[in-house]
Amino acid sequence: MKHAIAISIFLLLFFETFAQQKLVGKIMDAESGYPIASASVYLSNTSIGTVSNDSGEFLINKIPSGKYDLVVSCIGYETYIQTLEPGKLAFLNIKLKQRIKELKEVVVESFDKNGWQKYGNFFLESFIGKSGNADNCKILNKDVIKFNYSSSKNLLKAFTTEPLIIQNKALGYNLKYDLQLFTYNYNTNILYYEGYPFFQDMESNKVHKQKRWLQKRDEAFYGSMMHFMRALFRNKLAENKFEVRKIVEQKNMNILIDKLLPGDSIAYALDSVTVSLEFKGKLDIVYKGKRMIYNDNNSSIKFRKDEFPTSQIKLIGDKNIEVVSNGSYYNPVSVLANGYWALTEKIANMLPFDFKPAIQQIKKPK
Repeated sequence: MKHAIAISIFLLLFFETFAQQKLVGKIMDAESGYPIASASVYLSNTSIGTVSNDSGEFLINKIPSGKYDLVVSCIGYETYIQTLEPGKLAFLNIKLKQRIKELKEVVVESFDKNGWQKYGNFFLESFIGKSGNADNCKILNKDVIKFNYSSSKNLLKAFTTEPLIIQNKALGYNLKYDLQLFTYNYNTNILYYEGYPFFQDMESNKVHKQKRWLQKRDEAFYGSMMHFMRALFRNKLAENKFEVRKIVEQKNMNILIDKLLPGDSIAYALDSVTVSLEFKGKLDIVYKGKRMIYNDNNSSIKFRKDEFPTSQIKLIGDKNIEVVSNGSYYNPVSVLANGYWALTEKIANMLPFDFKPAIQQIKKPK
């Protein structure tokens, strides 16, 4: 069985070399049918995107292999989301609905007028992070963030009236982040947020700054969840310096089984471009490629700087997740991370799924 799985994963790598596809379409007002110009069209969590022209038409020349969420947004309209299936692209007629209904819901739902003063720092630490990169990461329009706290549920919610504009000077990215959900349960200490980010490279004619950005991006990538998922897809966990072990959950304790798990024991090919990750209980994942660089004295999770980054993941409801070659996985809500990834998988360390380490070119000053 393992041999068959290994062959299937090898075939996945072959299909990755297929030619990239084009994406074309037209954006219109759902009621009037008029074309909508200057709408943002992008693949979520990538740097691949464009804007619609005066006729509402758009073209994205190269869609990399994999599964992506297409995001279309425009001021005054509800955000449009469509999952693009590999090999099934066609001309898209997209109709955007006006945001009137959504605005009414925001008005009806009470929010704390002093929310930022109460919860702003917590939001930044939970969303942006507290690593060194977070010090150079800033939300430029934080006034669009609203908070709602339910004392009966002991639950904090945050929502935005428009996409967040984020400047990450540590990694050299400008981000547009369409936040869909942010919740923190004070009873369970579980944080969950989801949204649709779009990355744009910052520009600089200073070669040393470009080199620094590339270095920091590589540092953020190696040992990350994206790195792990890419290695899992290719069945090369050991080659990428990941060690995976099973954790058996019991009532009063968790027992770590000191036996390394190969990738093909927890993942198998669903089709030519997708791997399914399935396991019971928890996985303990150690990255042996670097020592700890995260040191947060205020965190309830303590690390020493000489430790290897160690994380744990659990599948909520024991549901499998689908992993594609670029490291993205569906459905993100089905994965609960603890340990290193719970602290580092934040906006300040986030990379686009079209990121490739150590191969970007440095542009010479003009």
